[in-house]
Amino acid sequence: MKVFLFILTFTLALLFFVRPFLLVGWSMYPTIGPVALAVCDGKNFTVNDIILFRYGNRAIAHRVMAILNDTIICKGDNNPPGMIEIIKDKDVICKIRVIIWGG
Repeated sequence: MKVFLFILTFTLALLFFVRPFLLVGWSMYPTIGPVALAVCDGKNFTVNDIILFRYGNRAIAHRVMAILNDTIICKGDNNPPGMIEIIKDKDVICKIRVIIWGG
């Protein structure tokens, strides 16, 4: 079953120009499991969407809490209150569209 999902994800990527990403971590649990395969594309997002963004030398997938001009405030669903990331629009890699496995 895992092999099928893996092949399906990459087939979608080739057919529809979406990008698959392997997500690892607990910050978005239970929305996204500790190991998940996600498909994302584009940068058209709004408050409450989950985005993938650059933060320091890492890529993080968190929920958009607020958008103020080109500044975006994000937070992991499982992170404690006050533990947020403040990023710029240029740091956004893409919007998470579908969790194929682990969500």
